[in-house]
Amino acid sequence: MGYIIYVRKTDYTQIGEQMEKGKYIADWAGHIATAHTELVKQENTRELGKIRQHANEHAVQNWLLHEGFRVFRHEEMTEEQFGALDHNCSGWDMIEPSSGLRIQAKYRGGKSVGNRWHMEQTRRTTGANVNKSDNGQVRYEDNEFDMMVFTSPPSVSDTFSSDDLIAIPVSELRDPKKPGFLVGRVPAAVVKKWRNRQPTDVIAEAITRKLSDNA
Repeated sequence: MGYIIYVRKTDYTQIGEQMEKGKYIADWAGHIATAHTELVKQENTRELGKIRQHANEHAVQNWLLHEGFRVFRHEEMTEEQFGALDHNCSGWDMIEPSSGLRIQAKYRGGKSVGNRWHMEQTRRTTGANVNKSDNGQVRYEDNEFDMMVFTSPPSVSDTFSSDDLIAIPVSELRDPKKPGFLVGRVPAAVVKKWRNRQPTDVIAEAITRKLSDNA
C-alpha cells in the first residue's frame, strides 16, 4: 500500500523570501519567528529557553528603560564612552553607568521548578575555566555581576511580562560551600524571598547602595 505525502510549504512571502538566479534568500528573523511559534505550540520549554535567551536580554533592557533606569548592553557600549571593555569574558549583560551596577539576565521558564533556577553557564570547562568547573558545569564567580534578573514565566505563552521577573542581589547567590563562587542552582527559599519583592525596588535600592559605596 502506498502513501501520499503532502508537504506543507510555509508562506515566507512576509519575511523577505527571494529567488535570485536559482538561489534561495530569506530573512532569518522570519524563520526564527516560525520556529518560535512552533515551540510555543509544542510547549517545548527547553528549546524555547534557548531561542529566547538572547532576546530576553533585549526585553529586560526595554523593561528597565521603561521603568526609568538608564542601562546599556555590552553591544551598545564603546571604549570611548566607558574605557577598555571585555565583551566576551564578563558575566554581566548590561550596566547602569552612573552606579556601575552590573546586571545578568536569564530566561528560565516552564513548570519544572528544579530546572528553572539553575545558574550554570555554557562556557567551556577547560583552560581559564578549569577552576570554575563543578560537576562538569562552569560556575559564576561572585564578582562577575551585581544583580541577577530572572524571566521566569510559569507557563508557555507568546508574551513577555514584567510580572514574571525576579531580581536577586548577588550577595544572596554566593555558595557558602565554594567560597568565591555562586550557587549552581538558586535555593527555593531564596526564590520565594525575592519573588515577593518588586524587582524595580530591588534594583533601585542596589543602585543607591552602589552610589553610596562609590562616593
